Amino acid sequence: MSAPRERGGPLGDPEDIRRQLVVRLERALAARPECELVRADVLVEGVDALDWLGAQPPGARGYWADRESEFELAGVGRADMVAASDATDANDDAALMAELHRRIDNAAGRVRYFGGLRFDPTGPCGSEWAPFRRFRFVLPRFELVRRAGVATLSCNLRRDEGMHAVDGELAALAWPGDGPPAPSPGRPLQRRDRPDPTQWDIAIARALDRIRSDAYRKIVLARRATLQFKAPPRSDWFLRRLRTCATRSFLFCFQPDASHAFLGASPERLYCREDRLLRTEAIAGTCPRHADPDRDRAAGQELLSREKDRREHRYVVDGIGEALDAVAEDWRCDPEPELLRLTHAQHLATRFRGVLRDGITDGDLLRALHPTPAVEGYPRLAAMADIAQFEQFDRGYFAAPVGWVEREAAQFAVGIRSGLIEGSRLHLYSGAGVVEGSDPAEEWQEIENKIADFLEILPTGGVSSVGRGVSTAGGGNP
Repeated sequence: MSAPRERGGPLGDPEDIRRQLVVRLERALAARPECELVRADVLVEGVDALDWLGAQPPGARGYWADRESEFELAGVGRADMVAASDATDANDDAALMAELHRRIDNAAGRVRYFGGLRFDPTGPCGSEWAPFRRFRFVLPRFELVRRAGVATLSCNLRRDEGMHAVDGELAALAWPGDGPPAPSPGRPLQRRDRPDPTQWDIAIARALDRIRSDAYRKIVLARRATLQFKAPPRSDWFLRRLRTCATRSFLFCFQPDASHAFLGASPERLYCREDRLLRTEAIAGTCPRHADPDRDRAAGQELLSREKDRREHRYVVDGIGEALDAVAEDWRCDPEPELLRLTHAQHLATRFRGVLRDGITDGDLLRALHPTPAVEGYPRLAAMADIAQFEQFDRGYFAAPVGWVEREAAQFAVGIRSGLIEGSRLHLYSGAGVVEGSDPAEEWQEIENKIADFLEILPTGGVSSVGRGVSTAGGGNP
């Protein structure tokens, strides 16, 4: 076999790339006999990550793109996994995170696990969420990574597997153009909202009663809109369109099998860790965008000055500050919130920066920062029991930490503005913060604005919630 070139061949030369991966895996196994995991990387040219992902056979896969468009990862297959044994496993998440880092530290190459964990690890698990388990992080077999404009194809291997483990998977690895693009899911046949408008009004009224009784000052209540399709929708079809329309968002997909995928476009970072440097943020307080620039600017200025939204945002800022006291030193935040302008909504945003205390791990950060008051309430944890009672569905990974971890860095988003593909159904999730002065109709519409990224990319705008009722015919998104 001839010596591999430093760069992989062009898109039309996949055999050269496969050959280079084999040679470099063999070298890594021989050079690092003490490592449990090895990785081979080959530079490739002209490959779009989503095109590559969509060309792969159905099965386990994942995708991540940061909101600055500097880092993108598409992964297929599974070389390794750290996970709870099932959705209700009582194993401690911190212990699972420690095991994940042990494997990363004992790897040759820059291995990266990505995945997430449930919003409420103690609550009952809906059958739709069972394949995701309570905690699940995967090291893909193959990754196409784009960083600063440079694309790399990588293969990960456990030493105990041996080289024969990747022979068949390498042969099956596809390239853009090998098959037809993902078909449109078509127009949804039906939409059902849970809770429905009447139940929503009741839940908001109960939450306001609890706020007035000083049980908490804020609670975040979510809704689930379920769209039924004629055939199972493809995750890569949604990802491609979300990448175009969902600006300034983390784009993600976690797909444990061919029938289930959790995907979304979240504007909210839970935290970014670069060695001991930490960044996080508070995002709360919302108003819709407007096509007219003058009206849009006026709406943003009104949001910045509106007392209810400032109060809701302050609860999140205070909650994050309290959490950072335990894990960071010399942390600071913006003195005043700024506007975060997305495609369909504007939010109040406050950024935090700090340095981690000695010995603080990603497990400590997840425990300290999740859930934030932006997705649960304030004071933290006080609203959890009422969320489970009022919502009447399983959040699963919605509003939970999703992201990736490597040796010197980690990046987690909050899994909001998201949906779960379950066979031929798509469950859309979003929530609204309830504080004194909240109005049920306004909070319902706020959620409609938040799920618009998904609804508007569907043929004819999908199936709309008209007049806060459930519609199964016609109409564009409100």
